[in-house]
Amino acid sequence: MPSSNGGGKGNGRPPLHPELEELLKRSQDKLKQVMPGGAGLPGSLWFLITMAIAAIIAFYAFTFRVDPDELGVVMLFGKPVRTEPPGLHFRQPYPIEEVRLPKVTRQNIIEIGMRSSEVARAVRSVPEESLMLTGDENIVDINFVVFWRIKDAQKYLFNI
Repeated sequence: MPSSNGGGKGNGRPPLHPELEELLKRSQDKLKQVMPGGAGLPGSLWFLITMAIAAIIAFYAFTFRVDPDELGVVMLFGKPVRTEPPGLHFRQPYPIEEVRLPKVTRQNIIEIGMRSSEVARAVRSVPEESLMLTGDENIVDINFVVFWRIKDAQKYLFNI
């Protein structure tokens, strides 16, 4: 029995334009072709795409990059075993090997007894650090700055 809505499909909606219905049907067919198990991409192509993604993930899991100002210290189960120069290197995944990257070319600064401010070009005194008691019981107010670089990365990281 025909519906009273003028030739619809019996779902209570008015009929769509024939061009729009054809467009929707074609887009549904294309979507079915692209979906896995559809008639679109063959199984071997899906396998290749999956393997490419797995290779990218493995590349990031098994490599590390050492910047030009760093030295890579590789630890095998927490024990330092080798150092790596700047560049791209391979390693075993995290629980087995871990990499520490100290900045070995940077000049480090420690200020004792004072703090300098580059913005205001001023020096602020820190008496908790600068006042010291000598062996002959004199009080000395001393301020100094230590400049240092990392010479041996393994000793720097693991000798406390």
